Amino acid sequence: MEKLKMERSRQVLSRSPSPPPPLVNMVKKCAYKSKTGSVEGKTKKNNQDSFSINPNFGGVRGQYIFGVNDGHGVLGHYVSAFLQDKLPQYITKNLPEPTDNLELITDRLKIAFQETKYHLISSSGIDCTFSGSTCCTTIIRGD
Repeated sequence: MEKLKMERSRQVLSRSPSPPPPLVNMVKKCAYKSKTGSVEGKTKKNNQDSFSINPNFGGVRGQYIFGVNDGHGVLGHYVSAFLQDKLPQYITKNLPEPTDNLELITDRLKIAFQETKYHLISSSGIDCTFSGSTCCTTIIRGD
């Protein structure tokens, strides 16, 4: 009996782990719409909204980053555009491989936002004294 148990444990240990199943592509379509805001009934000169759609995030089919940015202030449209361009890059840098570890994802997203903010303020050339942007970003994985 003991010999049989040892043989089974060797068999289990000798198996190589199977690769994770591919993600199911849950996103079939997406759309966006934006409208230039107004102040006291007058349309603003610049639409300060921007969005980003990044399919196959991290090189994984079925994994996406979606972002919506709403600029505020005189240079809000520049801040919004900066987020549109740079935030997905910093998220990809900080989450280079898929993971289901929510604590790790949360920590890495915080770092990505902090890095984006740091570069916006320190090296973008955009004066953020009276300008900024709200940002709503989500990562969707197929399963």
